[in-house]
Amino acid sequence: MLKKTIQLLLKQGNDFLIALKGNQGKLFQSLLTMRLEQPAQQIWQAHEVSRNRTITRTVRVYPCSGRLEPMWSGIRTAICIDQMGTRAGKPYHQRRWFISSLSASAAQFAHWIRHHWQIENGLHWVKDVVFQEDASRLTHPNVAINTSICRNIVINLLRQNGFTSLTQALRTLAHDISRLLHLTQ
Repeated sequence: MLKKTIQLLLKQGNDFLIALKGNQGKLFQSLLTMRLEQPAQQIWQAHEVSRNRTITRTVRVYPCSGRLEPMWSGIRTAICIDQMGTRAGKPYHQRRWFISSLSASAAQFAHWIRHHWQIENGLHWVKDVVFQEDASRLTHPNVAINTSICRNIVINLLRQNGFTSLTQALRTLAHDISRLLHLTQ
């Protein structure tokens, strides 16, 4: 499935940066072997302290040209991100792999990947947890799409009016129709 997606993206003239999961066994193993056989082309590191966490994030970029079987010819770069530190006083380590059709610096890949998670946490998480979109029982595609669009409008209106916590915004506005209508003006 991933091979077809990559080929479709490239055929349409697009680039990609895709998180790799363990279910891509051969590709994943090839990247692990490559990491042992060659040094990273670039390394970028950042240290972060926030919300009871201390994390050092290390991004390593590996060129893939000619190193992967022909079926993976669209992959130019492999990116390995290690996060090490503590969360609530407990040791923490996570390693994630990404593949890309782009050649870029380790700092640029770090920026793109972090930006993706801001979207994931700022929109998709909110729609799932606060608005319970994944639990929705809407089955007709048009109804589901229109309802999702309405949720996006509500999220944008609330954020535009200074609400950082959408849960708090819903509690505040749920019984105040005049204030709720005022948001649209």
